[in-house]
Amino acid sequence: MAACALKNTSLENLSSRRWVSTSSAVENITPPRLASKYSCLARIACSCSKVFGGKVMVMQPEDGVAFGTVSRSDSQAPIQQLHDIPSLDVLREKLAPAVAANPNLFYILKVRGNFRTMYVRSCFVCEKPYPTLWEAAGQQREFRYENVSGSIIAVFCPAYVEGINLPGWHFHFLSGDKQKGGHILGLSADTLIYQINALHDFELLLPQNREFAGLDLCEDLSAKTAAVEG
Repeated sequence: MAACALKNTSLENLSSRRWVSTSSAVENITPPRLASKYSCLARIACSCSKVFGGKVMVMQPEDGVAFGTVSRSDSQAPIQQLHDIPSLDVLREKLAPAVAANPNLFYILKVRGNFRTMYVRSCFVCEKPYPTLWEAAGQQREFRYENVSGSIIAVFCPAYVEGINLPGWHFHFLSGDKQKGGHILGLSADTLIYQINALHDFELLLPQNREFAGLDLCEDLSAKTAAVEG
């Protein structure tokens, strides 16, 4: 998977877009003021936030972002239920019918409920020279919570965007008190409610700087990216 990102793009610029998608390789060029791409996913649910050491901090409009996947979601979408979710893999299986009719679209998902367990990660803030995603993930911090309420904010990308984003589901968690969150590595729950929106268009914004111009984007990083994305 090629490493590509929105670097130092303002949150105000992102908020004006219906859909922004770049590479899933996020932490590889994360500016010092942003710890993870969680912020942009969390915007959908709760205003923009950034995660430092598993704790959520509200970002300011002028803050830069290395990577963003952003969408406006329809709060009037039908509310549906999921039952008996012992793992993240089972959650993926239960969501499969929701995208089966047209897996060539993008989907945005919000899931709410009480989780028996929630296992998340947050990478440390990175500075120049920025490490690759898998190098940053090698130093990640992992957090395990029990009986925690909150939301999952997730994006489904179709297979044909391989190399620009990560195909399939990508899940992030934000606690109900908006104090904890991160990229989901595992979970379990009895009953959850969710809303899903199909997205019929997307816009790709690219960095406008010399660093991006000098990148080799032809290297296949898909295996390494998949290994750390979980």
